[in-house]
Amino acid sequence: MAAGPGLVIVGSGPAGTAAAKAFRELDRETPVTLISREPYACYSRPRLPEVVAGMVQGPDICLYPENWYREQRITLQLRQTVVALNPAEKNLKLDTGSDLAYERLILATGAQASLPPIAGLPTPKAFVLRTLDDALALRQQALGQRSALLIGGGLLGLEAGYALTRLGLKVTVIEVEPRLLPRQVDEEGSALLLKKLLPLGFEFHLGARVRGVESDAGGVRLELDSGLKLLADLALVSAGILPNVEIARAAGLRLGKRGVEVDDHLAASLPDIWAAGDLAEWRGGVAGLWNVAQAMGNVAGRNAAGRGEAYPGVVLATKLKVAGIDLWSQGDIRPEGATLLSHSDPAAGWLMKLFVREERLAGSLQIGRTTNVNALRRLIERRVKITGFEENLFQEGFDFTRLPGYQDPAVK
Repeated sequence: MAAGPGLVIVGSGPAGTAAAKAFRELDRETPVTLISREPYACYSRPRLPEVVAGMVQGPDICLYPENWYREQRITLQLRQTVVALNPAEKNLKLDTGSDLAYERLILATGAQASLPPIAGLPTPKAFVLRTLDDALALRQQALGQRSALLIGGGLLGLEAGYALTRLGLKVTVIEVEPRLLPRQVDEEGSALLLKKLLPLGFEFHLGARVRGVESDAGGVRLELDSGLKLLADLALVSAGILPNVEIARAAGLRLGKRGVEVDDHLAASLPDIWAAGDLAEWRGGVAGLWNVAQAMGNVAGRNAAGRGEAYPGVVLATKLKVAGIDLWSQGDIRPEGATLLSHSDPAAGWLMKLFVREERLAGSLQIGRTTNVNALRRLIERRVKITGFEENLFQEGFDFTRLPGYQDPAVK
């Protein structure tokens, strides 16, 4: 590849790699450099619990082989960290001591696992699960152990906890909210999910707050606000993410409440810089979802190639990957002024809820039955009016093309 400054992308996760790929589809000549502090190229973060459980090996979740980067003429620089950004001189300083000039820059530095303000954290026997190295370390520690304490009953936490149960550990979940998956499901859905998880090797303390953590050769001890003390061989903390904004802040980029503030073109506040993925705060929010990061990276890459496209947004969709439990949550499941349509069979262990506002589907929640999940997402994306078809949406095999506008492009 030709030497000299071109496009530099900081971060080789879903946003950074999607950006590099999208840029290369439009521009085959400009040098592209992709920098990662990790020793691995892009891998599937949602599959980390599978690595913990031993269902797959680390290399199995890598998305592109090394020769793909060479074929795409992308210079991949692993094990390198950007320690400073100078936008005025369009220059990056790396932890190796070298400088790297750029013409255009995409920041896709992602996020790190957030540690709640609990006395005693961090501690060696309390793990997080954010990177492939985290997964490998957690698996190594868990092998041969009998019990784990899981701080946080969110999506990734439950999937990681399930991975530990597959290794034979009993997992005790401590969740500060009064129900599981408070962002993705309502009270009824949480109760059904709890019922399905209990036989898998979980125990739960809901509405409980951890006061302190201690660890020694005997294991990990947690004390709850109630005074209850819990002991296990290890702990896993799953308490959300913290966007990696340090370099951007020091460089003078405008920050929002959590991440780097971007406009509808994913441009940051200084020239020739875009941000995408878990780092980027778009319209006041940081999604923290894989599919959102990829979509943002695609737009940022195309815009760095001169396209000037607006990021359309993505319907937020989450799926719980625990064997025997089908759970999908899409769109807005708490819209103001919405009408709730619900079908369920408690004996069979499933429920399906649709949230309708202004004649359109705003969100859906499905547990134990994922009928029409992709079609429902399409309705949300395209803002299709469903009046007169409400009950049809619950039916398997329903022809959604009967709804006017279903096949139209998404309206944003």
